[in-house]
Parts: sequence; structure tokens; C-alpha cells
Amino acid sequence: MLFNRTKAFSSFRCAGFCAAIFTLSSATAVMADPPLRLLFIQQDKVISFVVNPANGTGVGQESGTAIGAINGVSLTNFSFTITTFPKFKFDDQVGITDLDGDQIIFKNVGTGTFIVPGLPDPTQPPSNQVLFSATSFLGGPLTGTYVVVATSGKYVRQYPLGTVLQYRAIP
Repeated sequence: MLFNRTKAFSSFRCAGFCAAIFTLSSATAVMADPPLRLLFIQQDKVISFVVNPANGTGVGQESGTAIGAINGVSLTNFSFTITTFPKFKFDDQVGITDLDGDQIIFKNVGTGTFIVPGLPDPTQPPSNQVLFSATSFLGGPLTGTYVVVATSGKYVRQYPLGTVLQYRAIP
């Protein structure tokens, strides 16, 4: 199963960021403290996803792109644990390599809530629902931090180790 995820990174707590969600897609907004500014948008597709229902955990990988102050290819290793369904926590690593070959790696931790069930469209039969069915669920709102843990090239000075970026997302 493939999922898309978009992350927008900014310098505030995403009060003005709106994202449309479509089946199997998401959006994330990441912010630092003032000045208020959008740093980049990250759009990823899940390429590997394994869930262990017995213990409520999951792991996977995503690949995609980052556009903005940081432009390049993004790779993410993610893991999550159900805390009290539908709530969960996650602990991810995100790496971005830009066109100059400079790289930045973030530790991404936070919490989320699955949307259970997806909103049904009463005008359509169950086989044609846009947000899944009444018996399935969608990734819902996420909040967390991106912490800079490694940099190379221009990012060494631009994003010191330990820099924390706040974000919100919809997977």
C-alpha cells in the first residue's frame, strides 16, 4: 500500500497553514520560532509500511522531495506506536540531500490521532467512498518537532545542530 505525505516547514506553529487531504495523502507544516517564515514543503510517498497489530507498532520508509529554503530529495525512516487508540506517537529520521550534494538530517518525534472512521459520502455507494469506508481509518493530525542532528555544506551554518522546528501535519 502506498501513501503520500507532504510536510511544510515554517517558523511559527502553523496557525495559517491549510492542507487538503485526499485518500492516501498527507501534509505537514514545520515551523521554528520567530521570525515567521515557511522554510520548506516536504512531499513524500510511503515505499515500505509494516504494521504489527499484536503490539500496535509500525515501521516504514518514505521517499520524496523538499521544496523551499531546502530543496532536494528526502528520505524518511518512520516508526510509530499506538498509545491509546486512536492516538499514537512516532519517532522518525528524515534526511534531505540538495542539488549541491549538501545534506541535513532531522530527528522527528511527535504524536498523532487516526481519523476513525473516515467521513462517508452519503451520495455514493461504499465502493466509491473518497475517504475510505466506515470500517477503516485515515492518518489524522500530527504535531511534533524536527531537530537538526547532522548537517553538511551550507547547512552547517544555516541550521546549527540542535535547531528545533515545530510542525503540524496530516498524513
